[in-house]
Amino acid sequence: MIGGGHRGPEPRATMRERISNSPYPAWRLGHVLRGWRTSDQVLRRADDGPVRTAYERAVALALEELARFGSVEELLVHCAQDRHRRIGEDGDPPEGTVEAWLEAACHTAAPDHPLERSVVEGAAFWRRSVELLGVPGL
Repeated sequence: MIGGGHRGPEPRATMRERISNSPYPAWRLGHVLRGWRTSDQVLRRADDGPVRTAYERAVALALEELARFGSVEELLVHCAQDRHRRIGEDGDPPEGTVEAWLEAACHTAAPDHPLERSVVEGAAFWRRSVELLGVPGL
């Protein structure tokens, strides 16, 4: 509903519920994970230098925010549901949204150089998921 609908947190579905409601559950989940991994690979393959250093700082700051999530399922839900800029939302992103911690991490890491947020976001989510799975160097 535009203009006067529900306010407050969006109802959350478990990952199992979300996957069971989707006609393409394995593809959708794999698509998200491959996107995260690709962002991390792009960053890891970049030439060493001040730009890559700024990106790595931003990812490290983002990982501090993602440390509060204790499972890959929680990461997936956060990535999908804790978003800003939906209908009726204006102004700065609220605390706890992906956009809020992403903006803070990128600005702190490189205040005078805009970073590609999708790379920082994907690399941070990938690295946290690898930590949670306990698979080094995945």
